[in-house]
Amino acid sequence: MKVYDFDKTIYRGDATVDFMLFALRRHPRGLLAVPGALGHGLLYFLGLESKVAFKEAYFGFLKYVQNIGTDLERFWDEREDRIAAFYLAQKEPADVIVTASPEFLIGPMAARLGVERLIGSVVDEATGKYSGRPCSGQEKVERFEAVYPGAVIHAFYSDSLRDAPLARKAALAYFVTGEGVIPWEAAAARPPGIPATYLKRDFFLFILCGGMGTLTNFFLSLVLSNWLDPTLSYGLSYGVSLWVTYRLNAFLIFSERPSPAGFFRFVTAYLPNFLILITFVFLLLNVLGWPRMAVYALAALLGLPVTYLLVKGYAFKRRGD
Repeated sequence: MKVYDFDKTIYRGDATVDFMLFALRRHPRGLLAVPGALGHGLLYFLGLESKVAFKEAYFGFLKYVQNIGTDLERFWDEREDRIAAFYLAQKEPADVIVTASPEFLIGPMAARLGVERLIGSVVDEATGKYSGRPCSGQEKVERFEAVYPGAVIHAFYSDSLRDAPLARKAALAYFVTGEGVIPWEAAAARPPGIPATYLKRDFFLFILCGGMGTLTNFFLSLVLSNWLDPTLSYGLSYGVSLWVTYRLNAFLIFSERPSPAGFFRFVTAYLPNFLILITFVFLLLNVLGWPRMAVYALAALLGLPVTYLLVKGYAFKRRGD
């Protein structure tokens, strides 16, 4: 038995995104659902809403699709040529597709390919409501084992390392890159590229937390410097901003309660950055005589990327990234 992911594996693209754009062109009223989807997307991005709630809002456009069957047939008529050549060359009737995309969306294309075994997210095609959890990550393993208990996966293909739980169940696993296929172990061993490292929710949350801390430091420094030495003002404000940044990180990224021990580790990671910036501020203010607002603003701009470079290993390691 061979098992395949669908999006960016069998299909060269993301079928869910492509179908949404297709449906919105045919049913412009579906655009009314877009603002709500964006709002739910932001809440999910910030870790304040579940993936299911976001996905259901995303599929809000389905309420404006009058004949979903007709639209699906036309959609796949236009995109059948996006099926990967490597898959067409080796497909077999016994193949199994396990995908996070909705079964109602992938089903018509699977039928065209002669694949009868499809496991995907169970989504109501009229309302976008989910039955159960999205079929991704460990859920793929649980769904597969429920349908095929004791089955042996001879080969597994996917474009995403998030499918590692299912890859571990296979005798052989392959990573799909466009039309290329490489051993899973080779893909897992490669250092992450810029998109994989930086275009993550946790990275943007880190930037958000650091940005809030930076603004705290900037404005508090300006206020305190009216009564205190400018360098001392910056040092005190930096301490306050560090606590603000730690609390935001603990809540949004680490999902843990703040604690003195956690704050101590956070301070330890930030200490080299503090020493660099306080020296920078002292030299520009007291030696070169630069305007304090310009110095604080420049320190703020430099502080965020420097802080990220110093703490990213510590912060993201806690999340298993």
